[in-house]
Amino acid sequence: MQIDTQDKKFGFYKGICILFVLNLFCFNSAKLFAQHNDSLFVKEIYISGNKLTRPHVIYREINIKKGEFVLKKELKARLSQSEKFLFNTHLFLADTITDSIHNNEVSIYIKVKERIFVQFWQFQFKAADRDINVWLRKPSLYRLTYGILPMAGNFTGQNDRLTVSAIFGWRQTYQLDYRFPYLNKDKTLGLENIIYYQQGHEIGALTVNNQLDYLRVDQNYLYHKTGWESDLIYRKRYQVTHTLVVGFDYYNISNTVRDTNPDYLGDNRNIIRVPRLAYKFVYDKRNYAFYATEGDLINFSIEHDGLPVLLKDVNVTTTDLTYRKFIPLGGRFYYQGGFTSEYDFQSFLPYVFKSATSLGYRYDVTGFENYIIDGRAYFITDNELKFLVFSRLITLPHKRILNYFNPLPANLYLKIYTQQGGAFYNPVVYNNNLENKLLNGFGFGVDFVTYYDFVMRVEYSFNNLGKSGLFFHFTEVF
Repeated sequence: MQIDTQDKKFGFYKGICILFVLNLFCFNSAKLFAQHNDSLFVKEIYISGNKLTRPHVIYREINIKKGEFVLKKELKARLSQSEKFLFNTHLFLADTITDSIHNNEVSIYIKVKERIFVQFWQFQFKAADRDINVWLRKPSLYRLTYGILPMAGNFTGQNDRLTVSAIFGWRQTYQLDYRFPYLNKDKTLGLENIIYYQQGHEIGALTVNNQLDYLRVDQNYLYHKTGWESDLIYRKRYQVTHTLVVGFDYYNISNTVRDTNPDYLGDNRNIIRVPRLAYKFVYDKRNYAFYATEGDLINFSIEHDGLPVLLKDVNVTTTDLTYRKFIPLGGRFYYQGGFTSEYDFQSFLPYVFKSATSLGYRYDVTGFENYIIDGRAYFITDNELKFLVFSRLITLPHKRILNYFNPLPANLYLKIYTQQGGAFYNPVVYNNNLENKLLNGFGFGVDFVTYYDFVMRVEYSFNNLGKSGLFFHFTEVF
């Protein structure tokens, strides 16, 4: 029997194809086997201790997911990183993540200790000055603010926050603030809305001799400000956040303030209306956001105040850039350094906006905490070396309210530091002789770190004016 030549060719090519498919299958199977042999299958993730926080919030904030394969050599690092991610949500006083491995499968166990979220009777009693050190130079009961800030953190168990503020005293402030971080299914979009009103009998109307010169009238309010702000927050990656800000501010000052400083709102005005548009970028790779010892931080923002076509009251554009580096040096030693800067693109800036581009408000050069240094731009560079004296867990008396905080972490650091900076591009008036100059400061101090992101810094600083002093700084982040 004869076989057709064409059938022979067909059979030959068919055999080649089958061999190719078999080889490809065997190769991929071997590759898959090798991959699974070096990996662990995440079988289940168990959560405990979350009385209010919903599980999907915790799942969103860890970088390991149920049903995925994890390289064995990477498991420990990813669990450690997930612990830091959870802690930096400010939802928990403590969290631990452990694992259990059986037959190339791993189960993850997350245990959290939640904060006290609902604080309906949270009181505020604090100095109204821009810095506690300024108030301590001339203590005055008049220069205090007091009131209630009923706050519900983690309001619905989804890392949202509701704050209602009613502050009285030197500056009366009423504010409603609600932040919700997970608008969409992927939990990458968030929204924050703020509405507020302020009024006061006293106002810092001028900078004279590098100090705020206050104007006070008890019979009438000198200053009114009201406005709103909406922030659209995009966070796809764990450590990168983009924020689009839209807002509107309305300022109203008395004739007394206007006559004292015609440039307070610019052009001898009593009223200005200020639409705002801003973009903010944050790259945060710090191990702990409130007191980092390792990692990097980059903050960038650009903001425009005013609407040239419709509202010509102001036309101000500012940009700022901050970079911080944190390095563990080994043993108990740590280094941190970096810079912060801000620049305004307009040649003239109404006085009320100078707090954003001057030193003495948000930022100081160490040793110059008691001064206001006006400018259209500023920069600060700093270097700091720290030594961890102790890190302990302190057992509190066994009372019902204190048990919630047991055990209390206490960390104490000794440090030395130096800073350089200045505020520039401002005409020198009213004997403000620190403007347009390079400022230098250095000193030593201690940092105390504990629960609720509370950091107390006590520093003794020197400056290049030949002056020195003891300064206190407090940081508390919800």
